[in-house]
Parts: sequence; structure tokens; C-alpha cells
Amino acid sequence: MGWASAVRKPTAQTKVAAAVKIVSRPQIETADVDWDRLVSLDFETFYDADYTLSKLSTSEYVRDERFEASMVGIKIGNKKTKVVPHSKIAAELAAINWETHSVLCHNIQFDGFILSHHYGVFPKRYYCTLGMARGLHSNEIGAGLHDVSVFYGGKGKIDGGVEGMKGVRFKELFANKPLWKRSAEYCANDVDETFRIFCAMHPLFPAKEMDLIHMTARMFCAPVLKIDIPRVQTEYEREVTRREELLLNLLNPRDYDDVLDGKDKKLEGKERDMRIVKKVVGSNERFVALFEALGIARDQLPRKLSPAWMKKNQAEREEAIDSKWAFAFAKDDLDFVSMPDRVWGYFPHLDPANPKDVLEAAELSEKLQQLIDTRIAVKSTINITRAERFLKAGANGMALPVGYAYYRAHTGRWGGNNKMNMQNLTRGGELRLSILADKGHQIAVADSGQIEARVNAWLWDQFDLLDAFRDKRDVYSEFATDIYGRKITKEDKNDRHVGKVCLAGDTRVFTNRGLLSITDVKPTDLLWDGLEWVKHDGLIYQGYKPVQKHRGLSATGDHEILTARGWQEWREVRTNPSLFQSALSLANSPSCAGNPMSAPMASSKATGLFAAVRAATSPLWPRATYVLAVPRAATCAPSALPLSNGTGSTSTPWRMTTTGRGYSTAFRLLSVGAATRATHRISTMANAALSSGMVGATTEHHFWCTCKRFLAGTTRLWSLIGSTTTTATDPAMSGLQPSLSTLATSARSKTWSGASANSKTRTHVYDLANAGPRSRFTVMTDDGPVIVHNCVLGLGYQMGAPKLQMTLAKGALGGPKIALSIDQCQHIVNTYRRKYYAIKQGWDRSKDFIEHMSNPDLEPIQYKCLEIGFEYIRLPNGMCLKYPDLRMAKGEKGWDEWSYQSGDIRKKIYGGLLCENLVQALARIIVAEQMLMIDTKYPVVMTTHDEAVTHPKTKDAAKCYAFMEKCMTTPLWWCPEIPLAAEGGFAENYSK
Repeated sequence: MGWASAVRKPTAQTKVAAAVKIVSRPQIETADVDWDRLVSLDFETFYDADYTLSKLSTSEYVRDERFEASMVGIKIGNKKTKVVPHSKIAAELAAINWETHSVLCHNIQFDGFILSHHYGVFPKRYYCTLGMARGLHSNEIGAGLHDVSVFYGGKGKIDGGVEGMKGVRFKELFANKPLWKRSAEYCANDVDETFRIFCAMHPLFPAKEMDLIHMTARMFCAPVLKIDIPRVQTEYEREVTRREELLLNLLNPRDYDDVLDGKDKKLEGKERDMRIVKKVVGSNERFVALFEALGIARDQLPRKLSPAWMKKNQAEREEAIDSKWAFAFAKDDLDFVSMPDRVWGYFPHLDPANPKDVLEAAELSEKLQQLIDTRIAVKSTINITRAERFLKAGANGMALPVGYAYYRAHTGRWGGNNKMNMQNLTRGGELRLSILADKGHQIAVADSGQIEARVNAWLWDQFDLLDAFRDKRDVYSEFATDIYGRKITKEDKNDRHVGKVCLAGDTRVFTNRGLLSITDVKPTDLLWDGLEWVKHDGLIYQGYKPVQKHRGLSATGDHEILTARGWQEWREVRTNPSLFQSALSLANSPSCAGNPMSAPMASSKATGLFAAVRAATSPLWPRATYVLAVPRAATCAPSALPLSNGTGSTSTPWRMTTTGRGYSTAFRLLSVGAATRATHRISTMANAALSSGMVGATTEHHFWCTCKRFLAGTTRLWSLIGSTTTTATDPAMSGLQPSLSTLATSARSKTWSGASANSKTRTHVYDLANAGPRSRFTVMTDDGPVIVHNCVLGLGYQMGAPKLQMTLAKGALGGPKIALSIDQCQHIVNTYRRKYYAIKQGWDRSKDFIEHMSNPDLEPIQYKCLEIGFEYIRLPNGMCLKYPDLRMAKGEKGWDEWSYQSGDIRKKIYGGLLCENLVQALARIIVAEQMLMIDTKYPVVMTTHDEAVTHPKTKDAAKCYAFMEKCMTTPLWWCPEIPLAAEGGFAENYSK
């Protein structure tokens, strides 16, 4: 460990460099290759016009009965490459001792799968120059053999080497000597260039990354997992049926026969009808016409910047300015998928107050939803095609080739391969559950818990987060609770990321303007949270959902209510008289001065001085009344009192700090520094209206009269039902409100059964975002106020308000969709950045890294395990994040933006995005090297994001999982202090 000063870019506004903690990094350890036993090879295979890899996955192509290896080029060590014809391939390969020999290819999964499936060859080790090129030269060059060969000074692939081979079987090829010779030269050249670039890249390539290439190739070329064919078949049929119903119910195909052309005109029956609907819905112009037929004009339809236009350079954009905007008809376009919720805006002639118009609006909304669902079904068939590939892969009991593209992402993450994208299997989904262990084995899964959040906190020294991880607290739940507003636990599943936000539109909310319907609450209104007036971030519409009604409150069953047993779901509170009564007892309503008023007084049954709060539209008393009062001393109470309880329960005295002569707790008194202890609710007539101050607060000048002496004190309510009486009540208190009445316990019991009957209906539901520091506000029931929680949201790396809005509307991390205004999202973003200031500073430091990378005259600097140099950041495993041609230019919005060249397009980069790149790259290194630890004892057969999956024997499953958990909680040498965690288990299928 050591310290180093960062070298800054010299500018007119040079920033002062901060000392940063670094970790010394050893030289790159390269793989120990047995060069004499390295077999470089390349297969040339038969293919025809209708049977190409562009249509089939690798495994489908190789396993097809028509497959034929026309020839293979083989080079062992430094020996001359020889080309072996089809008839001699098996014998030539069998002559090699594969227990001691390794195989090298460019795209090892293709040639390696041919070796294993057709020739039973499983080499000692797999090497792949395609993977090495991706890892070493990401963003610089293409990873194809020709590009890499030329980059390393070679001649590349022979141009036109396979011309004339299409559709030619081996016998025909071998008989055509000129064609055979040209094809053989082409094959041999590929082998020679593969070996040459391997020799060039090997000294630059870390040994552990070479191990990962081998492990990735083995998952595909030597598969062991099986497929539950009946389960996949059921899922496939369900998806096909759902899609057919969507398409065939949308329109009458006979009205669109003219859209068919060519071979499509010969189709008949359902196949013909499906083709017609696909063509109509798949065409933007015809799809627009369907909206116009409903009465929605073309210019009302959602639009977005054209992705094709965005890829053009500035000059090309100016020439193609007319194509800048495109219709936003994709499944990720918020304005498109939310069209049914805006039906009143599209059809302003409809009157929400007219029952007939309401029915018509509902029908139009359903038609819009049908259009949207059908468009998405036509454009996205991933569930069907993936199920088809699973069926083909597992046919006849064959093992599932688990394909990943090594170093597919800029940050080193694996990508999808073999047209299945095994990185994107939904947890709990049917396809994931259909993956089975072989007989006598189990599938063991260990997931690196919150790895990116841990790395992010470690990288930028967000110590409070690190401490929470180290203490094994559920940080995701705490994060959601602290930032976004409701108590979240691990059992809440989706609710760790998004909120349960569901109150009916007629819910009555306590505001500083009085009791208002939740839909009438404005962002400027203050909400009563039971202790004080708090701000909020406005109304959130949450769709049309089923609600449960009881005693005047309608809410979804999962909305939480504060009770004596903590936060409980409305479905439980509504059906449990004791819980409901305790919710009433813990709540209170505000008085004129902003002090709590007890539930009985705020109840619909209350009369007299405070009953009007239920409909108040302004404070009950003007401030001028109470500012003229004479200062008095703070209250005090005796240390003990004789107790009396109307319902048989026992109460405890309410104690307060003595700061002077005692006066009645019925009123708030003016005092310079007096403070009283906390009391959530006092159930004692007038005293409940204006009780003492909050915890730690001084007694202020907000009171409306002085009071008489009262030294007897009061008692605090603890019972879940009924009311608690007080002793030695001052006459002044009892006389203030002679008309006040409360329900007796017996009367409440008599009316409960009728009130608690189920009342489930569907209605529009809402919530109020971020209601103060306690994330709660007060609503009114027929029996009095109760306290409810508000919504939960989620954020990412330097995510701005627009992106947050879009992310939540799509359904963050698979959760329910939440629609927020841009102002609400901006407030949430600001709250996040205030809380996690060290991470925010990390974004700023990342921006400084960008500036440093852009200057070729600066020496590399180090920050922790990173080396920042000209257009690169070297990672602790020896690999680099590369940002070629990094420069600043004016963006479309007129401000300076950094960008770099990635292939044939330019990509933007900014502090938050670089931070994300760094965190993802470091997290990937941790998980990858943990998998290598596991692989030394139990071969890894799959990986999904941050999961390692093994295939132990059933008798060893528990021991295997324990070893996996140990490996995935072991930090690497460059981050020894980072707290890691893992969770998972084992089963007969991929269910963990």
C-alpha cells in the first residue's frame, strides 16, 4: 500500500490534485502454454443457400444431420500446417493424445463443438484468439481474424478463398482439384494466422483471463446439463397461443389481403391470417393508420430520436435532418406503452362525468392496449424463439450447450451466444426452471450478493454502506427504506426496488389546507405525518387496481398501515379489529397550532371544538391570537400516579422534564428553552388536541391561550382496544369540550362485523411520494385517522431525472411500473446524491479521469487498484478499459461532451458512466476470479450475471455449495477490505 499524488491536466482552471490511496500492482502473469502440444486448427464446413449460420445457432448447425466437415487444417506446435480431407479427419484427430494436447482456434466454440459432438474430442485445454482480441482490443479493432491479423502485421484472410464452395459437398469439392487446392490454401492460412496472432497476444494476456476463456469454451463444447422437454414444450405452446390470440383478434385479415406479395399470396388459413396481421402491425405506416381509425391523429402519436440518425456523424445528421424523428413504437418507449392511461387526453370530447363516455373511454383504452400488445408481440418473439432453441438443444436427451461470448462487453462482461442469451434467463421463469442436472447430480448456485453496490461503495469510500455490508444488513432494503419511503424487507421481493403505492382516489388526506381528497393534494401542500407537517414530492398515479374497502378507506391489500405491531398490510389491518383499533390509537390529527390531536377527537364521531378539522380549509385560529399570550413556564408531572383504566389494561405515567412551575398539558406554553419527552398520543379530552412538544423540541409561542394550574399529570394509552382514562383530571380540561364524545368499546364491537365485510373493487389508485423523513402521512377513516406509508423508488449511476422516470415506468428490475412526474424524479435524484455524497464525489473524480485520459502529455496516475493513462484505464487483472480518440466537442444541447470511438460509431462518456464502467469491470473481475477458485474443485457449468453454477454429485452437493460460498466471500488481493457475501443453494433444476 502507498500514496501517490495525481498529475493534473494543465488548464487555465487547473484543479488541485488530491492524494489518492493506491495498491501496487505486480506485472502481468501470462499463461504457461505447452507450445509443443498446442494444436491449432480450423474446420471448413459444407453449407448451402438456405442453410447458413446466420439463420441457425452454432449448436443447431453442427448437430444438424446435413452437417459435413469438408476439411480441417491442423498445426501442432511449430510444425507445418496440413489440411486433412473429410474422409481422414476422424483418424487424424484420434491419433492425437488429447489428454496432453490443447486446442487453439479463432472462435473456439464453433470448432470446439465440432470436435466434441462429431469426433468425441475433449482437449486438455481450450484457447481462443477471438476472445483474446476482444479482451485486448475492445473499441480499437474488430475481433475477426482478418482485422486482428492485419493489426498484428499479417496479410489477413485470403480474399475469395471460399468462393465457389457454397453448396458443394465434399465429394464434389475433392473431385474439383482447383477448387480443392484454393480452399485448402484458405484453410491453412487461417490456421497459420491464428497461431501467429496467438503468439503475438500471449505475452499481453493475463493467465487468469486465459483460464476464463478455457472455462467459457468448456461450458459450450463439453456440456453436461439437460433440458426438461415437457416443461419447455408447455411454455412454448403457451407463448404461441397467446401470440396467436393477440394477432388474430386485432383485425379482420380479409380487409388487408392486398398487403401480401410473392410467396405469401399462396398461404392459406391461419398461416395466411397471421402473415397479414404481422405485415399490417409491423409496418409503421399501416400501424399508424390503425390509430387514426380510432381517432388519434398522426401528430399525437409518440416520437423519439431515430436510432439510425443518432449513429450518423454531425455532417450526415445535417444532411438527413428530415429523418431525425421516428415513431416511438418499441416496448421500451414509455409514451407508447402508457397510451391507454392517457385515453382522456386523446379523446377530449369524452366527458369523465358522463357514464356513457366513461364506458366508451374504457373501451378505447382496451383497444389501445390491444394495439400495443400486438405490436410488441410482432416485433419481439424472444420467448418463442428461445423456447424453440431449448427444444432443439435438448432433443433426444442431448446436453444443453451453454454458450457465452467471452469479453463481449467493454467492461469484460460475458454476452449472449448461440442465439440463446443464457445471461438473460429470468429468475423463476419456466426456461430457467427447465434446466436440469444430469442423473445423480444437482445444480448448485452461488450468487455474489450486491457485488456492484459493494464495489461502488469500496471504490469511492462510502464507509456507511461498507459498514452496513460488513454487518450483513440488507443494504438494498435499507437503501430503499432510507431514500424512497417505506419499510422494505427481503421478503418484499420486488418491493426492495419499487414501491407498493396504492390508495384509492377518494382517500382523505390531512394537509395544511385541511382534509383533501388525495387527488386534490398539490406538491406545495404540507402533509401531517403524525408528529409534524412535512413536505412531499407530489401525487403518483399507479393505475387501475383492485382495492379493499373498510370504514371509509380504500387501499390495495399490500399498502402498509402503522399499528402497535409495527407496519402491517391493509389486508391484515382491515380484518383484524385489534390491529385496526391500534392503528387508530397510534394516529392523531393536527390542531390549529400544528400539534397532535388524538384519534377520538379527529374521528367522524367527534363534535365540538376540533370536529371541524375533517373539513377544514384553513387554520382554525389566526396566528395573531396566540402570539400575544403571556409567557408561562413549562409543564411538569409527578413521578407516580394512582392509575385507573376503563378497559382493564394498565397504563404508565407520562413523565416530563421539570423546568419551572407546572401548568396544564392541555395547552402548549411559551418558554424559551423548555423541552418535553416524546408522546405519540394522549387520549384525554382537550389535552389530546394540543399536547406537549416533540422530542428535543423547545416549547414555542404557538398556543392560543394560557392555562390553569395542573399538577396531576396524565396517563398514556397502551391498550389495543378501547380507551384509557386519566386520573385527577383538572376541571379546566374536562370543561373545555362538553360536546366531545367517543365510542365505547362495546359499541365498536357491535358495529365491527358489518363494517369489516369484504369490499373488493377495482379503481384508480394513487400515492404521495417521499412524505417527509419518516416516509408517511395521515389519512382519515370513518373512525378516525391512520398513518400510511408512501412509495419506494430506485436509482443508478449518476442517473438523472429523465432516465429515472423512464426506468421506473418500464418496471425497474422486473418490478411493477411506476409513473412519476419529472419534478418528483428530480427531487429523488437530489435526495440520493445528498445521502451518498462519497459516491457522488466518485462521479466527479471519474470526470477528472476522463480529462487525464485525453492528454497524451501526462504521465499515468494511480487511484487504488487503477492506472489511468492516455486513453486507457488499466485494471488490477492487467486488462484495460480503452477509450480511443477521446475528445470533447459541443453536443446537440450546446454544452461540451466527451466522446470516444467505438468501432464505427462514437459513444459518449461522462463521470457517472465511467464510474459505472469501472464498477462493472471490477465487479466482473471479482466474480470471474471467484469462479476460477470454484472451478479448481467443482467445474463451473453456467454463469448468469453474478452467479456461479456447478454440477456436483448429489452426495457432494452440500459440500460443494459450502465451498462455493467460501470462494465467493473471499476478497481478491487488490481489495482485501471489501465485505463480500453470497447466497444460493442446490436442487435438481436451476431453481435457486
